[in-house]
Amino acid sequence: MKKRWLIPISLILLFMIFTIYQQNQLIKDYRGLLYFEMSRINVPVERILAFHEEADRYNEEERTEKLERLDETFGDFFNVTGIGLQLEPQIRAEYFVPYNDAVLSYSHLIKNYIAASTAQDREQAYINLKRRYEQYNEFLKTSEEKLVEPFE
Repeated sequence: MKKRWLIPISLILLFMIFTIYQQNQLIKDYRGLLYFEMSRINVPVERILAFHEEADRYNEEERTEKLERLDETFGDFFNVTGIGLQLEPQIRAEYFVPYNDAVLSYSHLIKNYIAASTAQDREQAYINLKRRYEQYNEFLKTSEEKLVEPFE
């Protein structure tokens, strides 16, 4: 009698363990995706910061053309990222607001950098953009600690 119940109970337990494992993986992947979305907006900003280091090599036309392409890249990233941060109310409250503030300030600072006409204005716009980039990276570090690391 005991042996007859042992097999179905074992199968049910295996199914429960497998289901719990799959749920944990789903939560881990979801949280990793949220962090990835927040960190992707830094890619075009990093390109702009790297461009500033070599901007002196270009004449004004080339500089304007490259900056316009970088601005379009930022716009593409801006339009694609951040959607997943709005789905869940708790995630939206905790992560979307700082993310959105960073994106909007990046947009404003990038426009200022592109519009700068003198070297001094460009340098000041670069400093402001770099400062905001470092602030957002600090936010990303704390977000990574909360979102990704608990599951590793």
